[in-house]
Amino acid sequence: MSAFAYMAFLAPQDMGRSGRLTAFIAALQGHPGMDVVHKSTALLVLAPPETPRVEVSADGGVIIGYVFDRATSSRAVTSHSDMLAPAAQFSRSYWGGYVALRSPHLTPEVFRDPSGAVPCYHVEIDGVHVVTSVPNLLFDFKLLEPEVDWSVMAQALVYHDIKPARTALQNIAEVLPGMSGKLHPTGFETACIWSPWQFIEPTAETITFAGAVRKVRRAVTDCGTAWSGCFERPLFEISGGLDSAIVAAVAAKAPGSAAITYGPVVGDPNEVPYAKAVADHFGLELAIIDARPDLVDLKRSSAAGLPRPYARSFSQAFDQAAQHRALAIGADAFFSGGGGDSVFCHLQSLSPIFDRMASEGFGLGVLASMNDVAWLGNTSTWDIARRVIRRRLKARKPPWRVDHRLLNQDAVKTLPFPRETPWARVPDTVPPGKAAHVYSVMMIQNFLEGFPQTKVAPIISPLLSQPVMEACLAVPTWLWCTGGVNRAVARSAFASSLPPSVLARRGKGAFDSFAAKLIVTNRPAIRDLLFGGLLSKQGLLDEPAIENALSDDGAPHRVRIAQLVDAEAWARSWNVTTASEGAAS
Repeated sequence: MSAFAYMAFLAPQDMGRSGRLTAFIAALQGHPGMDVVHKSTALLVLAPPETPRVEVSADGGVIIGYVFDRATSSRAVTSHSDMLAPAAQFSRSYWGGYVALRSPHLTPEVFRDPSGAVPCYHVEIDGVHVVTSVPNLLFDFKLLEPEVDWSVMAQALVYHDIKPARTALQNIAEVLPGMSGKLHPTGFETACIWSPWQFIEPTAETITFAGAVRKVRRAVTDCGTAWSGCFERPLFEISGGLDSAIVAAVAAKAPGSAAITYGPVVGDPNEVPYAKAVADHFGLELAIIDARPDLVDLKRSSAAGLPRPYARSFSQAFDQAAQHRALAIGADAFFSGGGGDSVFCHLQSLSPIFDRMASEGFGLGVLASMNDVAWLGNTSTWDIARRVIRRRLKARKPPWRVDHRLLNQDAVKTLPFPRETPWARVPDTVPPGKAAHVYSVMMIQNFLEGFPQTKVAPIISPLLSQPVMEACLAVPTWLWCTGGVNRAVARSAFASSLPPSVLARRGKGAFDSFAAKLIVTNRPAIRDLLFGGLLSKQGLLDEPAIENALSDDGAPHRVRIAQLVDAEAWARSWNVTTASEGAAS
């Protein structure tokens, strides 16, 4: 069972009308590892007894996960009077990785922290509202029958940066990060409590490079230190890049800390020397995990049991070894640099120039940013100037991507935009670079689940902590590329803490050759999955285009092929054999 497993029933007094829900709760209480951790008039919550939590009060509810005081970053393990404050006020006083299941004034309420560390799904069964991180149990006990929502599935393939509250399974919704849900007599009503758009204005501190460096260093250090205090044997996933190195710098404090990295694959960059430099610098024992392509089963979905697919099939080559290493050393958490590119505003576009132009007008500052972007793109300032002029003559594009590749155009051309995402609307006054920064942060929500490692220990991503996101969002986009280097503010903030080789590194590792080999090796399996599969039966795929993409090792469609394969494997994992509705309906 996952690290943050819970099942909560809102207004449980209504369950007396449902014999099958009563039987389900009795079965859960007899289920190994599931106990009642809170019971009141408004809430009934079950979770493994070792689940980290804070009991708000006998009638006030319980918070599943880790909660830290905003003023001190110390972990809250006992209740405080302000833990029943309105959710917006609560989010200003506390941060962490949690789902708050509360009942202020006996009104059942759920609030999910902005990092999304703890999953939260909502479903109504026999008139009773249930929120849970383990929706698969509802299917295991036959309370629900799985039915794919093919319209949402199609949206996930076209607008894959955006995750709506509707999931790809009928009748299951997600309480998205930063959202709350309250049970009123009229039903379950959601509201946006925290939004990244609230924090994009520069402050007196973050408007300058030196001030931004101080702000970001303080937020990352405070959050990393707070998280590190919760675990005794954390296992750091070190990629050899900047983000995971920063996480190690601020969080690798426990004596039992260790590290893993992924071994080289012929044709791809070797990350090991950089990872070894980080491990040696912080005194971490480093284990190197080699790829096992023989363990990749494209028919097996890492998101089986979840209400939407996640594209992770190729990572099966590493997942098992990572779990074995964690078990071997008794690791109680995986620490990751996940989200760093997004939070640290790793943009590769002209947008920072336009942002600075909107803020300052055309002047020396804009010319300096043109020079910075030119260095980043390995081109000339004159070339950047020409591109800026051409771009200004064109209409502004939205920050989200619309991806029709390898899809049947007739099936997706009229697909509606997934508007159930409260952060998706870009305020009119926001410049393009900051809009792209926010969308990059929002996109992280698509990479929070589907990790087999969570069966062993939770995955902690300190860079997604609420104070870190707020601090980084307040930094103007042009400061992040100061000096012609990416993530310049974060790089400068930890310049004295990182190995020189990692600090000076500008590129990023990738497994492109490995992915290409997997596609070539698995061509028959991919054809078998996609041609005549569930996506094909729904009319979603352009099979001739897929065949052409497969004929040349998948390039440049490797990621896209992986998305389609994972979507197909996920749909099959629910034993869905027929389609009830077309994608465009």
